[in-house]
Amino acid sequence: MRLVKFRRSHVDATRRLAREVYDEGFGDAQFRDVQSLTAVYDKGIFEEFQDGLEALLEDFPEWREEYSIFNAGDAHKRHGLPGACGIVASPAATLWPYRLITGLLDRLLSKHPSFSLEALTPVESVSTTDDESRPYLVHTSRGAIRTQHVVHCTNGHASKLLPALRSKIIPVRGQMSALTPSTNFPRLGHSTSWSLCWAGGGFDYMTQAGDAEGVVFLGGGAQQAKEVGVVELGVTDDSALNKPGLAHLCSVLPKHFDAGEGTTLKQAWTGVMGFTPDAFPLVGRVPQALSSTMPFSGTAGNEWIAAGFSGYGMVHCWQSGRALADMVSGQPQETIDEYFPTEQFALSHERLGGMDLEVLRSFFVQNPPEMRRSHL
Repeated sequence: MRLVKFRRSHVDATRRLAREVYDEGFGDAQFRDVQSLTAVYDKGIFEEFQDGLEALLEDFPEWREEYSIFNAGDAHKRHGLPGACGIVASPAATLWPYRLITGLLDRLLSKHPSFSLEALTPVESVSTTDDESRPYLVHTSRGAIRTQHVVHCTNGHASKLLPALRSKIIPVRGQMSALTPSTNFPRLGHSTSWSLCWAGGGFDYMTQAGDAEGVVFLGGGAQQAKEVGVVELGVTDDSALNKPGLAHLCSVLPKHFDAGEGTTLKQAWTGVMGFTPDAFPLVGRVPQALSSTMPFSGTAGNEWIAAGFSGYGMVHCWQSGRALADMVSGQPQETIDEYFPTEQFALSHERLGGMDLEVLRSFFVQNPPEMRRSHL
């Protein structure tokens, strides 16, 4: 129950943040409260979704009015989704994340002269010195930075600087598309978002811009790519496209939406996510046993991490960042625990030792070969 509340809290937290950024003149992230339509194309999975929703509402009866279930007929008649076995409708939100983050960075640069944003400056390594006030030395392509704390927020690339996490946070390349629908396709971006759950597993996720053009942003295609032997697990090259995944995404509107014919591809790109075997992010202090630095007096315990969001960053990232900032600044643990699931996300020896890479391999790889089990 605590984890559900934490995830739901991101709607209110992000809404407040987007409003602050907009009111202070740092851009419009186009935050919108919407209804999410999860269309399911497998009867068994749809039944599981209904059972899961009922279990959720037994724990949170005050949310019952916010959720609806539509059968196959209503999925087509009311929502223009022929072929779906049914729909689960739920409260959600959508926004333009890039605009929110660039607006936040602009605000930080404007308000805090000590804040520095060093673009195109990769960190190559981290070491320690005997300077107790600033014991860490962050080596970059443009020189070194001395600091008291180091925070790893590189998600799927985290193991570059923390090799001990190589089997704990795995890069996964994801495929995105921007599609221009025909003029007949309804413009619902101000009120609706979609998820499409396919028979055999896998799902796609979709939002629409709230303007007259109504560009559709559709991502996924991992299951369809997997079925033809394309493996995105462990891939860090986001300069190339997942062609089978993209071909599937381009077919979704014409095949599965009324008025979807005439949709054209406007843009396509890939990005690297970070997945953990237990699907929870790693947020908190980096144990010395996992660090690649040599400890000196006063340095142990000043490396931190927030990474491995497993494709669900929108319901984990912002509040995780808030919690990590509270940890670094020494806020009382009981204050953090009021809103953050510290124990579930911590880098405990028990949690890391129980992570099984085979879980991810079986999900992303078609008929994966056997491999040796790695140990922490």
